[in-house]
Amino acid sequence: GLKARISIGTYESVAINVLPRLLKKFRVLYPGIKMDLHTARTDILARMVRKGELDMALTINGEADKMLYATHLATDELGLYVSPDYPDASLELEKWEEWPLATISSGPDGWPAYYVRFMNSIPSKYRTVLNSDSFETIRSLTAAGSAVGLLPVRVAERRREDLLKIWPKDEKIAKLSRHHISFVTRRSGNSELSNLFKTELIDCLNF
Repeated sequence: GLKARISIGTYESVAINVLPRLLKKFRVLYPGIKMDLHTARTDILARMVRKGELDMALTINGEADKMLYATHLATDELGLYVSPDYPDASLELEKWEEWPLATISSGPDGWPAYYVRFMNSIPSKYRTVLNSDSFETIRSLTAAGSAVGLLPVRVAERRREDLLKIWPKDEKIAKLSRHHISFVTRRSGNSELSNLFKTELIDCLNF
């Protein structure tokens, strides 16, 4: 039988987007399971799985090694967003004098490569007005018209109408920032449970 308690690590955006649906399914399918949820940055999550502090985690671009399995479940990419009533929203980016950017803070190893590639693609001058650990905070500031938000598309487009994508306009540039949402577990962990979770997660992420 399945153990009654599992600990999952995820970053905040996935917790907000995916977990409500996942939990609902799990309550029906496996009414006995309790979940402990830990939200953190993805570099921290993989470390916690490795140390046995978490049974499994969702990370960005997770990598397998001799201790960990990693499966890519879905992809995401980055975009620049403004609120539809932002004063310069109708201007081409290149024509802006300079615009106020809200972005994620860089981790201990700096920003990941896909993030740097995206920043370098931006065709105009910007000034970072906010670094935050939380994409959700950036999202709400952007929706309130206080900044231009650099956000994962899955986070930005959760509700269709409150944000407007202003960059990138074309697929080639969008591809630069494409990255995987990965499912990471310990090789020595309970594979029955992780496979169950993996299946349900794929379903919720690709909904």
